[in-house]
Amino acid sequence: MSNKDTMRIRFITFFFLLFALHSYAQTASDPANALIENDSIYVSPDIRPVFPGGEVAFGQFIFSNIVYPRDARKLGIEGIVIASYIVEKDGTLSNIEVVKGSGLNPSCNQTVIDVLSKSPRWKPGIKDGKPVRVKQFSQVRFSLTK
Repeated sequence: MSNKDTMRIRFITFFFLLFALHSYAQTASDPANALIENDSIYVSPDIRPVFPGGEVAFGQFIFSNIVYPRDARKLGIEGIVIASYIVEKDGTLSNIEVVKGSGLNPSCNQTVIDVLSKSPRWKPGIKDGKPVRVKQFSQVRFSLTK
């Protein structure tokens, strides 16, 4: 087993992803469900977006693409980074960012953004039988313990 694989196993042991998907059907007639940007963004459509292969495959994708940042490892930085992103109508991810106040350090934050930006196309969310933009959240735990 290579050193890179060993480091992945150390922090991925407790690595987890959570989809924090909440529901608001956004319409122009309801101010509480206002439009975001020029197109509606839903947080819970009729059918949620799906990573190719499902949640387990998404975890495997993260596991195989993320590398614990060297500076964070040296400083013993551990914790959770929460990222938000939009699954577009065509299944691509956009607006990937670390949720304000949830980051660890710049390199951990950027690592999560970089990995999510490499994501293959998802099966998009569906509302009223049509693909829609959906905002999602994922948590990535960085842990140095076995």
